[in-house]
Amino acid sequence: MTSWRTGKRLENCFRKAAAAWERDTCINFRQGKPGDYIFVTDLGCYSSYVGRKGGKQILSLRSYCEVELGNAIHEIGHALGLYHTSSRYDRNTYITVEPDIVEKYPNEFRIVTNEESENYETEYDYGSVMHHTQNVHYPIMFPADENYRRTMGSHIISFTDLWLINKHYGCLGWITSLKMVDLNFCPVPTCEIILFSLFKRFEMHLTERSCP
Repeated sequence: MTSWRTGKRLENCFRKAAAAWERDTCINFRQGKPGDYIFVTDLGCYSSYVGRKGGKQILSLRSYCEVELGNAIHEIGHALGLYHTSSRYDRNTYITVEPDIVEKYPNEFRIVTNEESENYETEYDYGSVMHHTQNVHYPIMFPADENYRRTMGSHIISFTDLWLINKHYGCLGWITSLKMVDLNFCPVPTCEIILFSLFKRFEMHLTERSCP
């Protein structure tokens, strides 16, 4: 449990990171009634499940993450369903990960099969916000293209990241469903849907949990 002040810092940080996803996708975050929701808290680290798990889903950010906003954006990307770029089933074509690191952190660096994930025919993106950054003093990943040796990863959302989310949630059409991701700083999350067009938005509350 955190103090009110710490809680407000955490909430402000989350909202800024969430706004980065909302800006160019049809994803939106709302507070409301109980259901499936994201519970944002500070467990002293950055962590999130990948995709929707149902019920209360914990997303941990550090309370001072406003100065590390890219990390918060990254974790929200996980909650929306994005794996690490370096977990793609074709990753060995593009990077080599130090074997000792893979052995030490198997969950962090495991390859996700194409049966478990969908890349929507996107190219491997060294500049994705979901790609691990490189420590130049202690490199653990080695790109096939040496031009990316010092520039893997990013603190901002790439075009590929946006494409994956928009494609997965059906945001690319003239009128699409805006998938609501519930969050909880206080116990009132809800499940909503917004119809989105180029000209206007319509918002309504649902009686059933219809979010993806």
